[in-house]
Amino acid sequence: MTGTRPMVRANTPEASRHELLLETEQAAHFVPRRVIERAWPPLAALSWPHSSRAPYDLVHGLNAIPITTKPFITTFESMLPRALGPGGSAVAARLRDRLTRSNCRSLVAMSHYARGKFIKGNRGWDSLDTVLGKVRVIYPHFAERNPTIRTYDSPLRLVFVGNDFARKGGIVALRAAKKATELGLRVQLDIVSGMRYAGDVYTDHPDRARYAKDLESLTAPGVVMHGRLPNGEVLALMANAHVQLLPTLDDTFGYSVVEGFSVATPAIVSNVCAMPELVPPEAGAIVEIPVDEWGNWQGLPSRGERDYWERLSAAYDTLAEQIVRQLATIADEPGRIAAWSEGALNRFRRVHESRAVSARLDDLYDAALN
Repeated sequence: MTGTRPMVRANTPEASRHELLLETEQAAHFVPRRVIERAWPPLAALSWPHSSRAPYDLVHGLNAIPITTKPFITTFESMLPRALGPGGSAVAARLRDRLTRSNCRSLVAMSHYARGKFIKGNRGWDSLDTVLGKVRVIYPHFAERNPTIRTYDSPLRLVFVGNDFARKGGIVALRAAKKATELGLRVQLDIVSGMRYAGDVYTDHPDRARYAKDLESLTAPGVVMHGRLPNGEVLALMANAHVQLLPTLDDTFGYSVVEGFSVATPAIVSNVCAMPELVPPEAGAIVEIPVDEWGNWQGLPSRGERDYWERLSAAYDTLAEQIVRQLATIADEPGRIAAWSEGALNRFRRVHESRAVSARLDDLYDAALN
């Protein structure tokens, strides 16, 4: 299996009928991705097994198309081929023809959003309809972690998790907490973040100074900044929260939402990318900004324009105001928390629980090897 460690774990069987060579074991068998990327960034769209040292029967790629004559499966989160950077379109055009070959057994989209992005990225390709026959949607999975159904008490405990602080919705969360407090709602906001923002983060305004006023709220009463935390501590915070906030501007798949569901924590998320299909009405709420037909925020293409901060800040405000309305409704209807919590757990068990998803992936492996 090729790919990064956290995503590999969520997209391969937890307890497989097959012997898996996961990321920690593959150094001897695969050309390291960082070597390929240094040579030319678009080449990260492929993985390159050493054919002379190949004790495997099947390759399972993640966001990369394996260069192999052996059977392979590829899981992808948005576009495929994922050839980013100058010259990427030429690389993608050559790589995608490998998807038509008989040794390409299956393509696994992490979401229906990902399937749609695959269609968008390959419009006009003569083989698109044929290759779509190999695509199936299988969501990433996690283990259930001793969930308890939440009930409302005061203050309303909110948690935000995201290292790309502004992109994931941290500015929105801060504005929402501030507005809620001004309205007399009692809220506590726990933040887990490495605080990466501005600069080259593709959704953000490049000038860090634009964020200074919002970041003053990190020290406001009721806001607790935790920085980075080990996964177990993040899950403990989620298990103590009433609601997780992920009002992101762009996020191909909200892993933290699913992890929250594993401990019965519902979510309030934005309507971009795969978020709406992750959070049905019984498991939380969707707050909205204008999106295109593919689920991407319409303001994103204007990042290079002079008024981008004004558009960005307006989007932050729009999402924050809708979150506050949701919080006010919860205060008026406290039973909503228990209903959402139960809905989140049911959704998790139905779609994301490791044993069921692992069985589906193992069935794919069996079919690919026959």
